[in-house]
Amino acid sequence: MKHFDPTNLRHLWSEHIDMKAFKEVQQRQADGLRRQKDQKTKAQQDDDFDDVVITSMASMENIAAFQKRLDALQQENVERILYLQQQRDILMTQQQQQLDNAFVLDNGERVFRSEDATFVVNESGEMISHEIIDPASIGEQHTFAEDYQRTLHSIDVVNADLGDAITFQQRLEALEERSEQSGLTQTDLDALEAELDDIIPDLFKPTNETAPKTMEVSGAVRDVDQIADIGIGLK
Repeated sequence: MKHFDPTNLRHLWSEHIDMKAFKEVQQRQADGLRRQKDQKTKAQQDDDFDDVVITSMASMENIAAFQKRLDALQQENVERILYLQQQRDILMTQQQQQLDNAFVLDNGERVFRSEDATFVVNESGEMISHEIIDPASIGEQHTFAEDYQRTLHSIDVVNADLGDAITFQQRLEALEERSEQSGLTQTDLDALEAELDDIIPDLFKPTNETAPKTMEVSGAVRDVDQIADIGIGLK
């Protein structure tokens, strides 16, 4: 039987204390290294985020260039709207002159016979039955049906073009409003540019920059002089 040796116990206890202290030092070193790594990772993430923000935000120069393009298009389109409104007013005056020179039926309806006296149309440009009125009974001093129908068609064309111009103006204003929003990214600006390219009428595209503005009524009527030359049919 071995005798209890206090000296050996103290030695073992000393070794236990030294090993515990060593492990604590190792743990503190590992914790320190982990904190350093976490700090570096966070710093790198912050740098990456800053890079993304810097590269993705649209520059003031690019925004200003886009808005300048919008302003130029809006100015051109407003001029076109005013021109079309003028064309429409002239045509409406011409229509009223033709109505004043129409043949009037007993019921007060105004009608127009064709140049060859084969048909008669009403104020809407629709043909009416020979049972209502014989075309040959309408004298040539009245406005002819062909002239009146041409005026009606021109009014429809101008109204359609005017509606398109007003719609285009509204879409330009919407794009301008979106371009003025804060936090606009370059991706957002590129999308606005693409949308603008999609909605621009052919007459405003670069290939048509030299085309005369009076040619922008997409029907038979092209300018004020041509409207006047259509022929009211007054005799």
